[in-house]
Order: sequence, then C-alpha cells, then structure tokens
Amino acid sequence: MTPELLVRLLKNWKPQSILEIGTGYGVMAHYFSHRYPEARVLGVDLNEKRIVTAQATVKGRSGIEFRHENILTLPEESYDLLVMQDVIHHVGLGNQELLIAKTWRLLRPGGRLLLRDIDGDRLVGTFNAFIWDLVLNWERCHFVAKASLQAMFSKAGYKHVEVFPDYPHSPIFPYVTCIAHKENHAVTE
Repeated sequence: MTPELLVRLLKNWKPQSILEIGTGYGVMAHYFSHRYPEARVLGVDLNEKRIVTAQATVKGRSGIEFRHENILTLPEESYDLLVMQDVIHHVGLGNQELLIAKTWRLLRPGGRLLLRDIDGDRLVGTFNAFIWDLVLNWERCHFVAKASLQAMFSKAGYKHVEVFPDYPHSPIFPYVTCIAHKENHAVTE
C-alpha cells in the first residue's frame, strides 16, 4: 500500500503538524515529512526498539521526531493530522474507545484523524489477519466493526466521519479507511 493513496483522501489540505500513532519503524511518518516538508511530524510507538531504529533514520533532518510513548499518556498538544494505520486492532477492547477519545483531545479544531485498519465486518479476511498477527506477533487482536468504530467516533465528539471501505484495496486483508473531522468551533459574539 502506498501512502500516497491515503494522502489523496486529504485532497489539497496541508497539515502543519502531524502525529503518527503506532509509527513502528517510522515509514509513514517519513513519508508525511517528505510530502509536507513545512509540517512538524512526530511518530510515537510503544515498541522502544522500533523507535530507536526510526530515530536513526532521521539523519539530522529537522521537522521529524520519534518518541517511545504511550499515546494514552501523551501530553495533549494540538495537531492538525493524526495518522493511525494498523493500530486499533492491537489495542485491548477496553482501551479502543479511550484511544479514539484521546485522538479527539489531541486534534486542533479543524483537524483530522486518518485511520486505516482491518475491517471487523469481513469475517474471512479478519480471520486471515487474526492468524497472521497471532503467528507473527504472538498477540490476540481485537477487530472493530465499522458500526462500532462509528459509535466510538461519535462518542468522542467527531461529527463528520468519511468511511472508505476496502480503500486502498488489499488482496490479503480487508481494510477500512476513515477520516474523522474535528469541527471548527467558531466564536460568535
């Protein structure tokens, strides 16, 4: 999957600050850093070894940083764009809703959450992903159906969510991509 397919969903919008949650080795964060050179990009992950590797790839570039952080305890700053790819199904059932609520608090008004994950509605593909993660990562995954994801978005405060089933298409795993918008709250006198 090329990151450009996800960026196309943002159209001509240009974020100035980007947080990638669950950055791993930082591939997506690097892509966003190159795609939006004026933006400040931060990638966070729970896996310290991956963060060390990601940080080593920065090689003196400014505007991009990687940190070993738990997103649920990350200080609340204001970001224009949050990116989460293949993260939510690795989060325990009790923390998925907390994670989505945290994304709301991390976004500036007018900001967006770009989330791509396994589509919990598609049984056969979800089973493939479950086995894949069980064998390779030795972990149990918690896939979320689109309706449950929508409910989490709504409860967190997101009013407008765009849902793109099977975008971009994966021949192996069923994905769903969502863009959740945090509304601007204009002050009127």
